[in-house]
Amino acid sequence: MNEAVKQRWGVLQWGIVTGIVLLVGLWVVPTWIEISRIGNEVRAVSYSKQILLGMKQFSNDNGGLYPDGGPSAAGLSSSNQFFRRLLQVGVFTEETVFGCPGSRFTPDGRIGTAPDFRQALEPGECHWIVLKHQANSSPGDVPVIVENALDTNWPPRWDVSEHAGNRKGRVRAGKAIVVACNDGSVQVVKLQEDGSLDARLWNRGVTPEQAAKLSYWDIEEK
Repeated sequence: MNEAVKQRWGVLQWGIVTGIVLLVGLWVVPTWIEISRIGNEVRAVSYSKQILLGMKQFSNDNGGLYPDGGPSAAGLSSSNQFFRRLLQVGVFTEETVFGCPGSRFTPDGRIGTAPDFRQALEPGECHWIVLKHQANSSPGDVPVIVENALDTNWPPRWDVSEHAGNRKGRVRAGKAIVVACNDGSVQVVKLQEDGSLDARLWNRGVTPEQAAKLSYWDIEEK
């Protein structure tokens, strides 16, 4: 009799433990996903800010211009090449910040040898696009560095659909992207329903006519 009671109690204990494990799992998994998402977002903000600071350091020796201004602009045709200039002059010594956690556009850590560093930021290794022909003196609140968009059309747009996956032009949770402005501020900005940035972001620092002439250096894909 006692043995039967012990057996039934053992089954009951196992059932309770299993239930607790399942409940904890239901709480831990989404919590971990959210923590991971926030962590990736924080790193993306940090990376874009570091890149912008590097651009400003570059401008100190380039007449206040970024890599696509002055003599350094020769032959430049993409954001990969734009940012490679920063490694060539020693502003950066490795390429990690030009990727982004969770992005398929990820540097492989190989940058090649001086002075050209031709292996740095090869196709498929750069996550960020950069506004063309800006300078340290450009309006501070214009979005200079943003996450890669769908294409080079103006205004830039991103894929805000639920099935964007991890491809070019993808967005973050909440249909948002990381935006770094010329004054050094970085924020996560929610996109419009059509996947574009709020036009007021452009009109704060430039006229609508000037904004219509803006464009980004696009990333190179494999």
